[in-house]
Amino acid sequence: MEPNNRMKQSNTNKSLYDYIPVVVVCLVFLIVGILFVQNEIFQDDWYIEASADGFFGNSNRSLFVVGPNYLITGLIWVLSLTGIRLFWLHILLVLFNFLSHLLISCVMVRRVGSRGATLSSVCIGLLFAPIVSFELQFTTTAAYVITSGCFALLDAVERDAHLKWKLLAIAWIVIGSSLRFDCLVYSVLLFGLLWLLNSIDVIRHCDVGDRIIFTLRRLAPFAATLFVCVCLELSHNALLNWQNPGFSSWNAVRASVDDYALPSYDEAAQEYEQIGLSKVDVNLLKSWNNIDEITFSEETYNKLKDIKLHWKGQGEGKDVSLLTVVSFSLFSSAKSFIGTTWFWEAALFLILIVFLSDRKAILSAGLVFLGSFALYAYLLAIGRLIWRTEWPIWIALIFALLFVFSNNRVRSIRLLDSVSKTQRTLLVVALFCLAFFGRSYNADSALFTRYKDRINNPNTYGRYIISLVTGKTINYVTYSSSAAVDLSEDDNHFYFSLWSNDWLQQYPLYAVDTFRFFPIGSGKNWGTLGQYQIRLKPIRSNFSNWKIDNPFEALTNEKVRVAARPSEALARNDELLAYLNERYSATTTYSVDRMVANDTLITRYCDVKKIPEADNTDIAVSFTSMVSDELSDFLEIDARFPDSQSGLHYRQAFLVLTNESGVTKAFSCERSSIRTTIPKTQIGNGNYIASLVFETDEGNWLSSASAELRVSE
Repeated sequence: MEPNNRMKQSNTNKSLYDYIPVVVVCLVFLIVGILFVQNEIFQDDWYIEASADGFFGNSNRSLFVVGPNYLITGLIWVLSLTGIRLFWLHILLVLFNFLSHLLISCVMVRRVGSRGATLSSVCIGLLFAPIVSFELQFTTTAAYVITSGCFALLDAVERDAHLKWKLLAIAWIVIGSSLRFDCLVYSVLLFGLLWLLNSIDVIRHCDVGDRIIFTLRRLAPFAATLFVCVCLELSHNALLNWQNPGFSSWNAVRASVDDYALPSYDEAAQEYEQIGLSKVDVNLLKSWNNIDEITFSEETYNKLKDIKLHWKGQGEGKDVSLLTVVSFSLFSSAKSFIGTTWFWEAALFLILIVFLSDRKAILSAGLVFLGSFALYAYLLAIGRLIWRTEWPIWIALIFALLFVFSNNRVRSIRLLDSVSKTQRTLLVVALFCLAFFGRSYNADSALFTRYKDRINNPNTYGRYIISLVTGKTINYVTYSSSAAVDLSEDDNHFYFSLWSNDWLQQYPLYAVDTFRFFPIGSGKNWGTLGQYQIRLKPIRSNFSNWKIDNPFEALTNEKVRVAARPSEALARNDELLAYLNERYSATTTYSVDRMVANDTLITRYCDVKKIPEADNTDIAVSFTSMVSDELSDFLEIDARFPDSQSGLHYRQAFLVLTNESGVTKAFSCERSSIRTTIPKTQIGNGNYIASLVFETDEGNWLSSASAELRVSE
């Protein structure tokens, strides 16, 4: 007996005209997605692009990064060889989002006909544009691609479709898993449940002797897909570790600390002290400018992981029963689950299925809802429920419910047959209004609010295009193109970008906009003090080319500079300085080197012990101090040569100050100036003995005569 005969649909042979409406809908949402995508760049996306497309140098590329595997990075590499400097990863993400939408829509044409598919395509676009298009990022796109592939593959298996349609769906799932392998979990769980229920229903109509054969036939496409995805991931990880020995084990434990909440120093002071970390160390750890392997080794990260687990266990309470803990966790998860924008949309789908479907469909919908809640509760329990991990749950859940709802038996129910066309139209309009304007209990916003906020948001690509036409300047949290151009063209200095707390991004990221990238080799002088990139080949090669062994020790090198956003420069530099003072040298300082494009502050670190010996002179330099007009948290100390030395030229200069306690520190003067801009946190009010140490054009080092300096705000 052929059990799949009854599953084959008579309407699968559609004409080209049946697909035109859904193609138009998908194109419309493609344009909407491009216009309303954020014109900011997430750090991981930036590094993936930079690593593969030659940003660090034409000969300093790597296909092996965290996230996408070598199929995606290899494609970026090939595209970059065209010489067109686009942000190829984002171009691919936009294309993948469009094709995923189109794939689902075309499958729906076969399942429910052109009109039903067009309505479904509009709903898909409205629901998922805020998730996959507005916040363009490879994780959510990976989930979208994988889920659409699973939808198409399950449909092809149910219809016993031609092999080419199964291969197309398999290829699409492989592409999605190549973007991010662990996003398979969401679709494998939810569509796996649908496959299991449908298989039980189909196989029970088979002869007993044929059940194993039919089960294997239905399982084979999914097993083959999973096998290919796993092989690609294993080979990618093997090659990643071959190029970067020990990286995977180090990064796994690093991520378990950096990516999750840690107790403050005061909450676990004794535990931190036992593993040799001070309050200064913990503050640096939380700033993400923290990959000093002398202090934060893999062993230290493992100990930090233990502290985190111990702290979490204490928070749950020793006298509380396991049942109470689990019950409270489930209640908190359920409250959070219900209080999301996307729960409302999924709940409406579930209600439709309950009222319009048979018991099998209701059971299927209920199981996938429970499966999605289990994923949600697990991620919440381990502290990893962030938007990039939450949104894939809703993508998989809503597509799974759509699959159930579009089953043949739903379309043929007598209830809808007895309703007039006008009543059906009114019902559709009412449901659309509920979905678009309604929201569930405790939800932060309705779907309508998401669109309203995005339209009013100045940080969109559409607003950016308008600003280019009108000449209006927009300031971004993640990058400053003008500053990045200046830094990338500086062949004499190496720049460390400090992390900004707003987006947890290094600033400035070198990009023109969300769809255009910098020229090949622009990042040859770029480095980082934190996150996983510091252990991967391109950054390690940069360090090697600039003879940097330990980036923290190298901060006081003559050619090294540090970049930060002006609004956060003081806090980020002070965290770093406190760490250097405690771990390396108590006489390390920093001061302003220059301001670039009014939106990037460059600082230079200095240690009086590393200043070259200078010949003493009787040059009487005068000094004055005042609060900086541009940087209110900084003091400006101006040095002035006597008129008799007005023609003296110099390459670089340092202000040397000795306070009333006899402690001497040196501060670098601003580039091409003998003004020194020092943060107030490093210099207090009082009397100082000051001198100017400078290098002449001939390479000689001279020191001015000592002079008194009174510092007061």
